[in-house]
Amino acid sequence: MIFEFSTVPRFTLLDIKGDIRAAERFAAAFGLTLPATTNSRASAGDSEIYHIGDSHWILRAPPQAEDQLPSICGPESPPDLLVQPVSDTWAIYRLSGTDKDGVLSVCTSLDINALPENAATFTEILGEKALIISRPEGYEFLFENSYSAFMEDHFSRISNHMPTRQD
Repeated sequence: MIFEFSTVPRFTLLDIKGDIRAAERFAAAFGLTLPATTNSRASAGDSEIYHIGDSHWILRAPPQAEDQLPSICGPESPPDLLVQPVSDTWAIYRLSGTDKDGVLSVCTSLDINALPENAATFTEILGEKALIISRPEGYEFLFENSYSAFMEDHFSRISNHMPTRQD
């Protein structure tokens, strides 16, 4: 099996719930437009926004965006929008390589062949809730931070027990 499971450097993650017009204005401050459909993502520069449910988004921005959090989440924040920092809540991992689809199919019941290139959707991976983000080079997963050791251990075991390719 040829795949790599690795950690992704820390990002600012904001959980956003509320009025779509307020969310559009908020996303615009990061140079983003909201994705047109649920379970998809939009990006601009180093920032992305994931539309994960009715009136619910997760914004991903560079770590330095956390310096703006007091004004974003403070008294000046829009009254019709709830913005909560969740950077410390989630761990982010990347799965890449030529056999990434085969490895992922062992870990989830999600039909990965049906995922569009811009997918951002919740599913279960190894029985735990995860946000999966489809990318041309592979997948990224956001897990609750407390499952980090569990995920790293299981992906290591998958790596050690999958048959190797005979060239």
